Amino acid sequence: MVCLCAQTCYLLDQQIREQEQAFLKEGGIRERMTRARLEVRDAQEQPAATPVPACPLCGKPMRQRTARQGTNAGKPFWGCTGYPGCIGTRPAPPE
Repeated sequence: MVCLCAQTCYLLDQQIREQEQAFLKEGGIRERMTRARLEVRDAQEQPAATPVPACPLCGKPMRQRTARQGTNAGKPFWGCTGYPGCIGTRPAPPE
């Protein structure tokens, strides 16, 4: 019985070490969800007729977004793809 308990503890320790290594390599649920969300956003294409401007602050390409709050709520604008590291914006041309 003692040998069985010792073997069980050993296997559990191995499993915990493997999970720890996987967590360090791949990240937790928040990191994986953020990575998946960014991949989906990058896969979305802008309309071909709309030229994509460069960010005025960092030079990265911008993505058309819709304001959710404030006086411009519901209106489109260009936001930097480097957000939240860069907060560059441009107004979207009226349609």
